[in-house]
Amino acid sequence: MLKRCIKALEVEGIVKTHGRTSRLLLSEATAGAKGFTLGLNITKPGGMSPMHTHEKEQEAMYIISGKGKAIIGEEEYDLEPDTVIIAPAGVPHELRNTGDEDIKFIWVYCPPLPDQK
Repeated sequence: MLKRCIKALEVEGIVKTHGRTSRLLLSEATAGAKGFTLGLNITKPGGMSPMHTHEKEQEAMYIISGKGKAIIGEEEYDLEPDTVIIAPAGVPHELRNTGDEDIKFIWVYCPPLPDQK
């Protein structure tokens, strides 16, 4: 059965390297979402999402809490609550938690990553 209302912190997270946990909240399989996926990432102080590139997918991120830095292509950006960033398809990017609390952010991939369908 597809879910239409999801409590983010009740979704089991996937613990990843470098002090981060990711929760897939909306996908075609879970909620009938077509053409995109949405999730929640929590990165611990000192943690990071290492430099990587999505060849076909663009990724948008909305920072809910915490502070950090993002590198997108050749540019570096300060992150704080209510900041939105986008990493276009084919552009290398990374995110680092430089603060003393978790960075919590919502991410959206369009189209979904292959393992998120």
